[in-house]
Amino acid sequence: VRQIPTGAVERLDLRTMRWTTVRQQSIREWIDPARMESNAQRSLASLTDELDALLTQTTKEMLPDRRKYAAVLSGGVDSSLTGHYLVAHGSPDMLVAVDHLGKDRISSDLIGFEAALGRRIEVLRVDHIPYSGEITRCQHVCGSPLGSHSYVAQALQSARVRSADCRVIFGGE
Repeated sequence: VRQIPTGAVERLDLRTMRWTTVRQQSIREWIDPARMESNAQRSLASLTDELDALLTQTTKEMLPDRRKYAAVLSGGVDSSLTGHYLVAHGSPDMLVAVDHLGKDRISSDLIGFEAALGRRIEVLRVDHIPYSGEITRCQHVCGSPLGSHSYVAQALQSARVRSADCRVIFGGE
């Protein structure tokens, strides 16, 4: 066991059992001070238009060709944007969400999201009984404690999407 350096992509040659660094990048390389200064002078509308163009382009590039796909909507910003762009530029076979009963008011009432997207969202309503069984199954599959609180919901959504013969699922992650 060894730690891989932050930002590194490494490859293990199984014949020689030697590691090589394919690429290593620092988060500082993502920041262009000149571009930040230029963006500070731009209007909010201009920045929003650029973001919209980027999200439109990347969504179109990711759309599966001749495969059924689904979008997860949690009520959060990330999954809502993903869902919007998928519906606007593609045709997801289903929209799915998990409502952990009693957890929050957003995931228990996605009617506003359905109206905005013009599509029905299938909501899986989960209480402690199915959750308990699924968390045990997920821990067994992972062979360890779960890395995130969202793992169980993702597993439940994935099972539902798979049962609808969808092979691709988009979420806010």
